[in-house]
Amino acid sequence: PSGNYNLVIDVRNKTNELVAQKKVFFQRKNNLEKTVVDIQDLSDISIENTFAAKTSGKDTVAEYIRSLRPIASEAEKGFMDNQLKLADEKLMKQFFYNFWQSRSRLAPEDAWNTYHNNVKAVNAKFGMFNYKGYETDRGRVYLQYGPPDKREEFPSEPNAYPYEIWVYYTLEDKSKLNPIQTNKQFIFFNRDLASNNYRLLHSDALSETHDTRWEMKLHARTVQSHDFEQKKAPDHFGGSSHDEFGNPK
Repeated sequence: PSGNYNLVIDVRNKTNELVAQKKVFFQRKNNLEKTVVDIQDLSDISIENTFAAKTSGKDTVAEYIRSLRPIASEAEKGFMDNQLKLADEKLMKQFFYNFWQSRSRLAPEDAWNTYHNNVKAVNAKFGMFNYKGYETDRGRVYLQYGPPDKREEFPSEPNAYPYEIWVYYTLEDKSKLNPIQTNKQFIFFNRDLASNNYRLLHSDALSETHDTRWEMKLHARTVQSHDFEQKKAPDHFGGSSHDEFGNPK
């Protein structure tokens, strides 16, 4: 299945003692997953008397569809990337309705309203002058997995960029790309101190950004190293990232 993996190679002697070990991280994507939305299938969908039909204006429908990206499948993202600018308003409404009807057959409008309220909350919390909240890393994670069970903010550690750690005791992927996971964490950091642009630095969740040198990058403004094998930043007064990440409480 798609996800994050580690290839571990052990070298042992004749007495089975470990002599050396090499670990290589890699990500795998299942290319058998459907990657195209069938336009003909969409055009056959009736939206008469549905909430999608009541949505007014092509620009509004397009914005609603863009906000779905955090929970969209790869095929649905392909439609957003390749067809959104070309599609007419009716086709966009058919896509929009099918998106929610396929996720909540009995109450698609209720499902959309719940999600839309979350989008508005995310835009208010994480939006910036040039980005909607759902376009930011924190907004995307919030919409894809829900609010974290624990959110810790570290805005002023002496040797680190401002950062946040989000903890999920149970992680359910609303895009359905990954199975349910437990005790997963995300660390976001802000290298642009003048904005609210926290980027995802590292996570131990499947299919997410995985960087074994995240500590070095978090402390890069004060810790300089040309050793690309170095993964741990030196201990310093007031620092807690090493203790906090990897120990969900």
